[in-house]
Amino acid sequence: MVGIEIMIRGTEEILLARQSINWLTTEGYISQSKVNTSQDSDGGTVYKPVVKFSYEARRRKLSSNQVYFGGTRMSTSDRSYSRKIVEKYPKGKTVTVFYHPRKPKQAVLEAGITKRSFILFTFGFMFFDVGSCIALLYWLYQ
Repeated sequence: MVGIEIMIRGTEEILLARQSINWLTTEGYISQSKVNTSQDSDGGTVYKPVVKFSYEARRRKLSSNQVYFGGTRMSTSDRSYSRKIVEKYPKGKTVTVFYHPRKPKQAVLEAGITKRSFILFTFGFMFFDVGSCIALLYWLYQ
């Protein structure tokens, strides 16, 4: 069941990414840009780009940390990926912000679908697939 829930959330994220190209835009600025470093459960180093931006929508001052749909909120062992995101959006840079017309708190810097938009869905599918195989084997060998 968890795999299905993750797949549903991943599907929602893909649909939002697709819709975001038609969202309203406004000017914003990068208020924070850095790479966080931490240790994973195996003791390896993982990196996470942290890019926070501020903008105004419907006369409200808002902020977000979602560069695009899929990926930038996750840590990775690929330091160069995190570094590229942070270098692309340095603190103080003026940016175009895409925000949801009915939910202005939902905003991204890069609208549309990217390869990383499918991460959550793919993870959910794999989780569901493995779980289904285990359940099938359990049922067959009872």
